This record gives sequence, C-alpha cells and structure tokens, in this order.
Amino acid sequence: MKPAQGGCDDSNTLAQVALDSDLIAYLPEMFAKAYPGLKRLPLKFSKDPVIASVHAISLRGRTPSPAAELALAECKALAKKLERK
Repeated sequence: MKPAQGGCDDSNTLAQVALDSDLIAYLPEMFAKAYPGLKRLPLKFSKDPVIASVHAISLRGRTPSPAAELALAECKALAKKLERK
C-alpha cells in the first residue's frame, strides 16, 4: 500500500495537522520550536543542490510588478551562477 501524499500552502496548518494525527510533515526547523509537540526526525539529506525548472508567465501587454521583476532577476542571476559550476 502506498502512503497518501498531499500538499498544503499553509505551514502552520500543516504543523497542526501533524500534531493532531500520524502525519509526517517536512517543515522548517523553526516549527519544532514553535510547536513543542512535534518530534524532530533525524534525517540525513544529500548535499547535492535541488534543481527545479522555473517558468514565468505573463499576460500580453501587462507590465510585471516590481516584486515580479525582482523575482525574475533573482532567478536569472541564480541560473547564471549555477551554469558556471
């Protein structure tokens, strides 16, 4: 039997569900301090970088917001940095 998988865009809700059930949640370490009932599991992760495909989509004729322009610039700079390695 395959375990159930899901997603949640609210980390506090995810932490509360983990507290109230047998859910294993992947959360930032700060949640272990904020929710004392959570148990930290001793997991070891690869030091290899995580690679993700990033795409930007915009409507024709629309000007990106300053936040969107900054996010695009950061993604482009990171991509250039990773290409050099």
